Amino acid sequence: MRPRVSVKQVAMEIILSLLLLGAAGASAFATRAASTPESAVSQWDHYFGVAISGDRAYVVGSAGVVLTSDDRGRTWNRQILRRPSDRSEGTASDLCGIAMAPGGQVGWIVGEQGTIFKTIDSGKTWNFQPNPITNRLFSVAALSPTHACTVGSNGAFSCTTDGKTWSNVAAPSDLSYYDIKFQNDRTGLVAGEFETILRTNDGGRTWQIVRGGKVASAETAPYFTVAFLNDHQGIAAGQSGAAVQTSDGGVTWTDLHLPAQASIYASAQESGPSSTAGEVLLAGSHGLFLKENGSTKGKADHVSLADLTAVAMQEGLGIAVGMNGTVLLSADGSTWKAVP
Repeated sequence: MRPRVSVKQVAMEIILSLLLLGAAGASAFATRAASTPESAVSQWDHYFGVAISGDRAYVVGSAGVVLTSDDRGRTWNRQILRRPSDRSEGTASDLCGIAMAPGGQVGWIVGEQGTIFKTIDSGKTWNFQPNPITNRLFSVAALSPTHACTVGSNGAFSCTTDGKTWSNVAAPSDLSYYDIKFQNDRTGLVAGEFETILRTNDGGRTWQIVRGGKVASAETAPYFTVAFLNDHQGIAAGQSGAAVQTSDGGVTWTDLHLPAQASIYASAQESGPSSTAGEVLLAGSHGLFLKENGSTKGKADHVSLADLTAVAMQEGLGIAVGMNGTVLLSADGSTWKAVP
């Protein structure tokens, strides 16, 4: 019987892999942001998700924290989201992932205990959405203002096609899935434990195993993140530099040798007209950054002492976040500066 990872641990499974692998209330409520830019970023926080939509940026993390910025990351506002049960207990669940739909008005946040929040006003307010899944949710992808999918621990897989009601999706196995990305409204990829990659070609209704997909030895690394470079090329990466690449839209995968063996926890495809468009930015342990375009490999840089757990890059604005209140900004994906 395969061991199960507790979803009650404070930090996400994806950024504590070395420790883990080796050592409904139906009524929604809304939470409004408090404007406290001078104290928004705290060294006591751990940040797990980031999203950019135009000039507005979002960061989510431990104990219900949500940071928002309207000036491309220079200053931040802070709020705490609580599930209905959290409000009565005086606690707040960890928030692990965030995605904004095209247009920037609608978005979703996911986290532990199957937590899902939705905004329809660009993050000014967030409403709790009931979800049949109670496992920790690690990642969410928003295809449209009404269509989103989320994945998590022990086979957790759920989608909405009306923006309101979430339904379980039949996952090919009960492994843990850490990242979900879509290249368009039909083609998507999921990265998971034991070198698992799933693919959909029908907008997330059905998924097929294209790599891994079953319990393997402890030496079989998990893939923590997956990203598209374009419609054909993509990269999945994970523990201790394990990585693979595809050139046929995710149908088949081959080994990819990265210039560093550190764990990769996050990836971002550059979007918009900039010099880094067509590249994937990889971030990971001890502040590691790599750029990968499928052919020419850049050098590995460590820009922080903290593990980096999420990264986003859009139209000349890069934001990377991680442990111990780490928030980094970049205009080119190469030079990074910490938010004080």
